[in-house]
Amino acid sequence: MAKNKEKFYCQCDLARPTDEGRQLMVSWIPEEIAKVGATVRLKDENGTWTEGWLVLAVYGRRPLSYLREHDRDYINQRKQSDV
Repeated sequence: MAKNKEKFYCQCDLARPTDEGRQLMVSWIPEEIAKVGATVRLKDENGTWTEGWLVLAVYGRRPLSYLREHDRDYINQRKQSDV
């Protein structure tokens, strides 16, 4: 019986040069491309690919299933903290 291999993602600090200087972002990207110094392309909220993101730092590693289960946790935290 074949084992189900879960895909892992790493939280990364990313930077991309712009006309005004540099754009910074934190994102979860696939573990196989989450290497400091690598240049990656990311899909934005409109589904358009953006080239030239440089991986500055790599942090925590989580399975895709965990990220899907917790992708909206910040909403509940926000509701509890707003007065």
